[in-house]
Amino acid sequence: MNGIRKKISLGFWCLALMLVFSGLVSLLELRRLGRSTGDLLQTSTYSMELSKRMLDAVQEQNTSLLQTIVLERNSFDETFRHGHDEFESALGEAARTATDRLELDNIYTARQRYYELVSNYLDESMDTDIEWFVEMYKTSYQELTDAIKNYMVSSQHSLLTSATSLRSNAYRAMMPGVITLCVAIVMVLVFAYLLDLYYTRPLMGINKGLRGYITHRIPFNVKMEGRDEIYAIKEGISTLINSKRE
Repeated sequence: MNGIRKKISLGFWCLALMLVFSGLVSLLELRRLGRSTGDLLQTSTYSMELSKRMLDAVQEQNTSLLQTIVLERNSFDETFRHGHDEFESALGEAARTATDRLELDNIYTARQRYYELVSNYLDESMDTDIEWFVEMYKTSYQELTDAIKNYMVSSQHSLLTSATSLRSNAYRAMMPGVITLCVAIVMVLVFAYLLDLYYTRPLMGINKGLRGYITHRIPFNVKMEGRDEIYAIKEGISTLINSKRE
């Protein structure tokens, strides 16, 4: 005999298990999304820092070289060497973590031209004038800084692309909860209908039949389906009434 308690418990357990399952799936998706977002932001921030370090290092070398030409020194000072070492350090770190190799290769190419030009300047005993700085060096310096800026922009573009993908993942993380909520609503409606069909209506039928018998002596003849506790109550009332008639 399938009792009312078993039916109601089964309905609530099914609903609870579905909600727990969807909650776990959504939680796992959100945790994975959170890790991906954190890694993305960390990578983007790191690329920006490396780009800034490279730009600052090239600017430091540029300032030192300009001072050398203006002051007519016969050698570079420690500022230029420090800028060179800082640039190489930042470029090396970018090479280990870069996702866009094309823009990074452009930096290497511009860097090679830049240092070849500076090396030739050193080989000529630094006897060139300011025209060399304006006509030749400035072009190479601009190419190098533009390559670094393009690398920075490329990192931001990669961030935008990844952010779009993360937005899709966010929708995907929400879908199990949304689907489960819709299914839960349907299950509640079905459950309410079944309760009305197998519990509320039979009780109302028993109550109506019993009142009809007590008030107007209408024979107690309530029809219902199922073999649960309510059916047993109806049969007990019917048996009791019949026994009094006898």
